[in-house]
Amino acid sequence: MSPRSNVRSLKHPRLRTWARGARAAVALGIARGLHRFPRAEPLFVRVGRGARWWWVASLYWHSHEALAALLRNTPQRFRPISVEGLQLTLDITNYTASFRYFHGVPYEPGLTALVAALRPGDVFVDVGANVGLFALIAARRVFPGGRVIAFEPHPRARLEMLELLARNGVAGMVEVVEAAASDVPQGSARLFLTDDSVLSTLNPQESPLAADFAFTDSIDVELTTVDSWLQRRGVEAVSLRLVKIDVEGCEDAVVRGMAATLRAAPRLVVACETSPDSAADRLLREAGFTRRPLDVRHGQFGNYVYER
Repeated sequence: MSPRSNVRSLKHPRLRTWARGARAAVALGIARGLHRFPRAEPLFVRVGRGARWWWVASLYWHSHEALAALLRNTPQRFRPISVEGLQLTLDITNYTASFRYFHGVPYEPGLTALVAALRPGDVFVDVGANVGLFALIAARRVFPGGRVIAFEPHPRARLEMLELLARNGVAGMVEVVEAAASDVPQGSARLFLTDDSVLSTLNPQESPLAADFAFTDSIDVELTTVDSWLQRRGVEAVSLRLVKIDVEGCEDAVVRGMAATLRAAPRLVVACETSPDSAADRLLREAGFTRRPLDVRHGQFGNYVYER
């Protein structure tokens, strides 16, 4: 069989099943070997990134997935990774770092570059911070004199963010808000969960990936608005430089809850995961912002930048 052949080219179902099983067994063996002898990991990554034959690339993919499964929830899952000129320590079992580490493919490069362009003294608000990659990058850029505020209602994501920030020496530089930003200044709501914390949402019907994932659980979380929280904590809107909004279909509620901030922040740039002519898009354009694409995927859905 040619080296360029793959499992899908096998016509007989039993042969395909056998080939998949063999590939999984070999991948697990490679992952266990790397777990036991971590010094071999750089060579593994270098060879895998340079793979030209499909079967090598496929084996590399399944091997690094198996390795990530072995490393998940262990202290050994962190690696030094360069991001926009910053030397960071990231969790390679998490989607925000795994593609960059194993494949050299950056996660949301446009948004990453936008956050990395922050300067000392800037204020960054991360609404839907999840495990904290962008809060971490911002913390390394805005100090001294700046401020980073991260809203994240998911308990597990918050714990992972706190560990990530601590490992990078910026835990005291990020204010982590244990609430979901919405258009309600106080109260509580149900946060609907999937296996991946990044997909948690207050409104599963509006989630962009509702058709692909089941929301099998839910928890009660506190609600607040960006306006009320900033006012209570004495953050002047005029100092805001960048707000990132990524809350799985509830972005319009966040925008409605920061109407006063939008009016009072002349230098503000908003990065929002949305689609053209969505409710959030219309609200931001009505507030005087113009839209340009940043990291667009799945047709017209993705990250957009809103600037005056």
